[in-house]
Amino acid sequence: MQLEKSSAELEDLVAYFQTEDYKEKELRKRLNLQKEGEHVVVLPENPEATSSTALQSNQFEKNWIAWWNYFFGN
Repeated sequence: MQLEKSSAELEDLVAYFQTEDYKEKELRKRLNLQKEGEHVVVLPENPEATSSTALQSNQFEKNWIAWWNYFFGN
């Protein structure tokens, strides 16, 4: 029973991998392709992490201080 279920799932995956939708999705993802006339917009995941003010603030400890505090406490 389990083997038949696994076999059916694999057959479904093979059928999906052969569809045009899957091929288009992979081309877009792996080769960064787009359709003619399509405009791609890339947004940062976390805008605050890339801003210069966040990097200059005291939010981030230097690496060696973090390790010192980890082993020896504050």
